[in-house]
Amino acid sequence: MSLQIRLEEQNEVVQEAIERQEENEARAEAAELEVDELKSQLADYQQALDVQQTRAIQYNQAIAALNRAKELCHLPDLTADSAAEWLETFQAKELEATEKMLSLEQKMSMAQTAHSQFEQAYQLVVAINGPLARNEAWDVARELLREGVDQRHLAEQVSTVADALK
Repeated sequence: MSLQIRLEEQNEVVQEAIERQEENEARAEAAELEVDELKSQLADYQQALDVQQTRAIQYNQAIAALNRAKELCHLPDLTADSAAEWLETFQAKELEATEKMLSLEQKMSMAQTAHSQFEQAYQLVVAINGPLARNEAWDVARELLREGVDQRHLAEQVSTVADALK
């Protein structure tokens, strides 16, 4: 009987060990699930932290850009709220300046054309009349035109007289 008792005792010990192993396996599985859940939460927190850090960097960059804009534009009271309004103002000024510049370029082109035409006319007057001061060119040109008209008239009369004499 003592063998039987010992066998039963050992069976009980084995059964208890099996139960403890099952309990330990269940606890280990629960611990693994908890670890997985904690890892997932940690990843979520890390992602949220990364987003916060990115936002903080962007915020600091925006503040630095705003401070630089204050300096460059000489606007110490420039704020994020007033930036859009100032942008519209500067864009309007830019458009106005562009229009003025285009107008001046057009006037400059016209002045260059007029200068070129004057230079050609001056050279023609010099070729006909001989050397003269630029400030005299207008009066001399008008006189030459009058003389040209008179000479044309005389040439027509000579032609008429020559035809009559033939």
